[in-house]
Amino acid sequence: MPDMSGTKNQASAPCPICGGHAVLSYETQEFNYGPEADGVVLAAVVPVLTCRDCDEQILGEEAEEIMHEAICAYLGRLTPREIKAIRTSFGMLQGDFAELTGYGTASIKRWEAGSQIQSDSVDKHIRLVRSIGAPEARKRTRKPSQPDLRMPYDEAKWSYARQFELRKPRVSSGERIAA
Repeated sequence: MPDMSGTKNQASAPCPICGGHAVLSYETQEFNYGPEADGVVLAAVVPVLTCRDCDEQILGEEAEEIMHEAICAYLGRLTPREIKAIRTSFGMLQGDFAELTGYGTASIKRWEAGSQIQSDSVDKHIRLVRSIGAPEARKRTRKPSQPDLRMPYDEAKWSYARQFELRKPRVSSGERIAA
């Protein structure tokens, strides 16, 4: 996105807080990512609605998406838009893509919506699936047929198994053991 930081008068709208006159501008916003001790400060150019009457600044959904993409770039992960593009390039619904990759449909939805960032290993797996294509991925992830582990019935072995006793039966209190 080109640097439009400070560009004013892009659009105006009523302020959602006081009802006054708000103006949209694009500004560089810095934000913290990660725990305080190990966190980093990231920056992104985002749309900001600034009210001329109450002086409040409002970041909308688009700003959140841009900041999420900045976090993905920092982590080296696919963005929600890229994950969706991979899935749709395969002509798949979220459930179909989940079945292909082995992840849950709910996870695919969260990654595409930007409510969660996929782990590094998941990101690498999705990139691999993209690089080999859906047909090859289906071929490689097809579940192997279940081997038939049943033994053929052998009456002699079953007869022996029914007679086998690990220990002699206990003697009840009234019986005597013959010597």
